[in-house]
Amino acid sequence: MVIRRGDKFLVVTNRRWGGFSMPGGKIEGAETPEEAARRELLEETGLEARSLRQIGGMIHKTQPMDGGPDWFCLAYEVDVGDQEPREIEPGTTPYWTTAQDIQQNALYQDYYAWLFQVVPVPAGETLKTMFTSPVELGLRVTQLGA
Repeated sequence: MVIRRGDKFLVVTNRRWGGFSMPGGKIEGAETPEEAARRELLEETGLEARSLRQIGGMIHKTQPMDGGPDWFCLAYEVDVGDQEPREIEPGTTPYWTTAQDIQQNALYQDYYAWLFQVVPVPAGETLKTMFTSPVELGLRVTQLGA
């Protein structure tokens, strides 16, 4: 999920894998993708979404060595108003950072290489990425209109 405040983006530390990523997760039970996004946001940051806008989706191809299924990932732009994030789950600390920090240091680099082609980067920031296009990553990309 993309949550912005000025030129910063909200991320959370990932206690399972180490590092950090934007808030998100998996659908549980009979949830819709939007219900799952709202639940994950609340669980990871204590924030309630005022609105969610789906901005795209991608197929994340699992590497053979990973031995798992491919994933369909949806991206949402989320409005949380002036609420402040807080740690709800131990080891999952939310904080604000730059697009460049996310691109260079976050988990799931292929996802962010794609995401920052869909989400505009704040003025004055330049991103360096080892990927030139989602196609190089073996990703099938869908970008939704505004």
